[in-house]
Amino acid sequence: MIHKIFTQDGFINEASADLGRVLNLGCGQTKISGAVNLDINPKSRAEVIHDLNLFPYPFADNTFDVIVSRSILEHLKNIPAVMDELYRILKPGGRVIIQVPYFRSTDAFTDPTHKAFFAAHSMDYFVYGEKLFEYRYAKNAKFKLVGLWFGWPSLSKNPARRALKNFINSHPDFYENYLSLIFPVKIINYELEKLR
Repeated sequence: MIHKIFTQDGFINEASADLGRVLNLGCGQTKISGAVNLDINPKSRAEVIHDLNLFPYPFADNTFDVIVSRSILEHLKNIPAVMDELYRILKPGGRVIIQVPYFRSTDAFTDPTHKAFFAAHSMDYFVYGEKLFEYRYAKNAKFKLVGLWFGWPSLSKNPARRALKNFINSHPDFYENYLSLIFPVKIINYELEKLR
């Protein structure tokens, strides 16, 4: 799924039919054509205006095949409640793509509106079978981790950078504990699949 969402230039700007129904959270001025685009700002290009801190979201259960969330979660007050709501509106087997600033990035701390910080295991609280899932911070959210990427998940033209990215994405704990202090990435990406 991830290769359908990302391109060399960034996120897709058009939702193809093979993705199914797509929700683009917090789109701002960056709409995905063919998707339902949502934002809090009435001056955005969104078709749906809604504050993601207010529940429930204005969608029926099991509505979307794919939810794209880029640089949104870090601004929200209650991540477990958000994950429950994304779970509710996602179809069984559907995917949520989450991109957030990595906690070692200066960008994560520069914006005073950021309320949450993310590392490799932050989503484990919502991933069935992971030890952190036992805390059950979310009431219903139950996902499978399909993908985790440090930095942009597209291929770099620089062979050294490509080799480094391959290494850190193959060894996330080693990267996070040792190399992330020397080579901090700006973003981290998760791809989660809804389980029943």
